[in-house]
Amino acid sequence: MKRIKELLIMLAIMLFVPVAVFAEDKYFNVGDAIKEVGPLSHSYFSAGNTLNNEMAVDGILFSAGNNITVDGQSEYGMIAGNTITVNGKILKDLFIAGNQVTINSSAEIGRDIFGAASNLVINSNINGNAFLGGESVTLNCNSIKGDVSVSAGTITLAEGLKIEGTFKYNEDANIANLDKISAVKIEKVAAEDIQTQKSLGDVAKSTLFGIASLIIVAYVLNWLSPKLFKYGEDRISFKEIAKFAGIGLISLICIPVISILLMVTIIGLPLGIIALVCYAILVYLSGAFTAKLIGSLVMGLFKSVKSNVYLDLAIGIVLLRLICLIPTVGSIIGFLSVLYGLGYVVLGIKNKKAAK
Repeated sequence: MKRIKELLIMLAIMLFVPVAVFAEDKYFNVGDAIKEVGPLSHSYFSAGNTLNNEMAVDGILFSAGNNITVDGQSEYGMIAGNTITVNGKILKDLFIAGNQVTINSSAEIGRDIFGAASNLVINSNINGNAFLGGESVTLNCNSIKGDVSVSAGTITLAEGLKIEGTFKYNEDANIANLDKISAVKIEKVAAEDIQTQKSLGDVAKSTLFGIASLIIVAYVLNWLSPKLFKYGEDRISFKEIAKFAGIGLISLICIPVISILLMVTIIGLPLGIIALVCYAILVYLSGAFTAKLIGSLVMGLFKSVKSNVYLDLAIGIVLLRLICLIPTVGSIIGFLSVLYGLGYVVLGIKNKKAAK
């Protein structure tokens, strides 16, 4: 779990960057201290140091921050941060990752919960399944209506806990009150199976933090250069998208080849190294440009909703990251997103020079 702590600390530090941005809109909010109130018939994204959500969100609540409190209601919850407290109502599924995560007894989880934390405490009953991981997991609730799978160093169960499904836990865990709970079936999971569970958990955590970090980086880029993501706004036809991807494919092949050739010569060595570093950065950022395209296309389906760069980026990044998790198809989409993003940058630079 040291890796989780490091990721969370890094995430918390990164979340201080947008403090200077203060991007604010109806469907997203980025700042230092944010208090969110009032109903919203839409998904909502917020990031910052201290977040206090009291609103009713008719959609997905995306929150990333240092200290997060959720008192409101949402259809789905996707929350990542350092210290997280949930008191409100999640109508369907909750995806949550943090250092110290507490789900109080006043909270309502309508369906499944996917949780990872150094210290995870659940005081609320769960109406679906629970997939949990951490250094310490405490189930201090009365009932869980589905299956429970826990991978942790220390597991503490409430006396009288009723699990209406199978309870699975890792065989090397230090578990308390196992003999004082009731479940349809109790299973110890062997070490090799735990490794598989950890791999799946790592994928979930890396995806969640990947979404948060890329959103923050994209927001900062847009703040530094507002025109950066506007270049492709009127170029969303199939022909234009294919053109971007084609240029991206040429760039993907040629840039590293040219860089290596430069590095062979003594004079061109520094330039070759710089080119490779820039190339690696562009490959990472390519996802943001592709996400902007996806977000624009999705928001274009909702004529009544006013779109903007920040909202397009948030929606696009989440969708792109989730699509990339799909076997085979995800790999193809990920590769195409790199091609489009690289082509976007190359053509953007070219046209900017031509305009000058």
